Amino acid sequence: MSQAITAQVRPAPGMPATDLIARLRAALDMDVMAGRFAAGRLPVGAGTRCVGGEVVRVFPRGPKGFVIAYALQFEGAGRRWEEVLQAELVPGDPEAHCRAVADRLGDDRSGVVVCRGPSSLVACLPDPGLVVRRPAYDETLAGLRMLHSSGEVGPVLSAAGLVGPGSGDTVAARLLGHRLGKRAVLRLSWHAAREDHGPSSSVVAKLFKRRSAKVSWIGATIGALWRDGLDGGDDVRVPRVLGEAPEQGAIFLEDLPGTPLPALAEAEMPSGMASAGRGLARLHRCLLYTSDAA
Repeated sequence: MSQAITAQVRPAPGMPATDLIARLRAALDMDVMAGRFAAGRLPVGAGTRCVGGEVVRVFPRGPKGFVIAYALQFEGAGRRWEEVLQAELVPGDPEAHCRAVADRLGDDRSGVVVCRGPSSLVACLPDPGLVVRRPAYDETLAGLRMLHSSGEVGPVLSAAGLVGPGSGDTVAARLLGHRLGKRAVLRLSWHAAREDHGPSSSVVAKLFKRRSAKVSWIGATIGALWRDGLDGGDDVRVPRVLGEAPEQGAIFLEDLPGTPLPALAEAEMPSGMASAGRGLARLHRCLLYTSDAA
């Protein structure tokens, strides 16, 4: 594994690649990390402790190191739950990077040392040099504010023409996916009023960096797919674009019903796989003429 990763990573000046890879090996070893996570330095709220977990994904970021997604189990207040935390394995001084991230996130709630302790938005594990964030806190994705502040949702949905004035006050936001610094997906649900857009009371929001060209690119691509027949006419349908909010880097899509393949019962798996295969084959027959997203 080390040879493949070394080929993709350019360490920061003055840092040997072997040091970064050694720290990566430690960060991926859950036998090693279990004790680090159980020490109570994670930004997940007071009165909780980590009782297990696993590595979900690893994303190389060239000279910036790696992003590691951990699915961790926590216990506290008489319940048990799982959180997906994203951690940056950074070259150089992780404490300095943690302070810089905390400053960009506006995390001033934990006193003088803003990147330690459960009340922070971000925490540092000096060994092996991880900077860990609370779920879905990402200063590069302005649209994620809709997840953390209900007051952010209504104006965005109203500007996109999805709800009437004041209708966004009761919108519930749920995180479906997030890749640090790149993109995120939310489901936004509300009680639709008569003047709102269509009968649906939920939309899927795909989030990118502010004013990203990917918003218009996705809209153009979906439009091309519809024109090529993926509008449900042959049992394959892509979601319609319902609105855009370029300032937040957000595009809003239909929330189509369905069941992910891994969630199917064993008896349903053969027919589900066959249906997915037909849909994929239909997608491959499409002819798209769109420019690449910037």
